[in-house]
Amino acid sequence: MTQKLMQEAIDKVDFERMEKGLPPRPIIKPKLVVPDPPIIENQVRLKEISLKQVTDLAAKSKTIRNPEGFRFIGFDVMIGIKDKDPISGWMSEADFYQLRREVGGRIDTSKVEF
Repeated sequence: MTQKLMQEAIDKVDFERMEKGLPPRPIIKPKLVVPDPPIIENQVRLKEISLKQVTDLAAKSKTIRNPEGFRFIGFDVMIGIKDKDPISGWMSEADFYQLRREVGGRIDTSKVEF
């Protein structure tokens, strides 16, 4: 006995079309929606920070919505820099976790609120 895979299953409309000798309906692939990021005045990017000079890290999670309603997850961060004023602002989640991995062994990262 041959087992049918779910990939081989067809819906009722396509089955009726095939019974009439017509080809099945074309498969419509959904379009991938890439939202525009929100405009953030005090955004901190990982590229702007010299990781060797980071002395302190404090953060609290914060979600921001763009005008279309898409949510962007990130953190309000305060980063202490050696011999400079601290940097504060919103940092994307990906940049924050990369920063935390890079400096985690050298400094205390327990001041992070999720």
